[in-house]
Amino acid sequence: MYNKPVKIDSSILASRLKNCREERNVTKAEMAHDLNIAPSSMTYYESGQAIPSIDKLYAIADYLNTSIDYLAGRMDKSVESVRSEKDVAEFITRLTDYEGINLLCDEEGTPVLSFESEVLNDFLKNRIEIEDLKKEAGNTDIPEKFFNEMFKSKNKNETYYLRDMAERQLTLKDGSNNATIRRKRRLAGGELADAAQTAPNCAIRIKPKKAKEKDDGQT
Repeated sequence: MYNKPVKIDSSILASRLKNCREERNVTKAEMAHDLNIAPSSMTYYESGQAIPSIDKLYAIADYLNTSIDYLAGRMDKSVESVRSEKDVAEFITRLTDYEGINLLCDEEGTPVLSFESEVLNDFLKNRIEIEDLKKEAGNTDIPEKFFNEMFKSKNKNETYYLRDMAERQLTLKDGSNNATIRRKRRLAGGELADAAQTAPNCAIRIKPKKAKEKDDGQT
């Protein structure tokens, strides 16, 4: 089931826009100048009297190092606001609201974040390999040219994965209640008391879902 369009709440956008701007220590005039937006428009945005066009929303979100979903109230926390284990617990709990993202326990009882999307799993594996290459590059006598070629290949793969993932929209597990869920999140103001109280006291690691083995003789 597809998500129903949700109208942007101008009061939420105004509050989060102002908070993010102040956290970056820039004035409305400075931000307006940097983004080529009229100062009066910035005043309207931060007072809830107007909502930026989609192109301006993208520019504003990039400028403030956040996301449109956060500014528009579709997400309770900006990724950049995750600073404590409580924030991590809340963020992971919110991810599991979506289809294809599950929080499970392995054989040892350790929580595991599992993704059903092959593209997302391939992206994560590729990112892990990039980080391993960075570590190996600083602790080996292998020629730098070799690592540069490997990095180039991995970065190219990441570009393709990001492009493909951008076209794959997430769907909430209970599609019929999308608007209700988002409304509750907005009213909660980013607090998730239950998640904080029940967050497991153990490490969370990401585990890609194993691909199903092909039957004998299958091509």
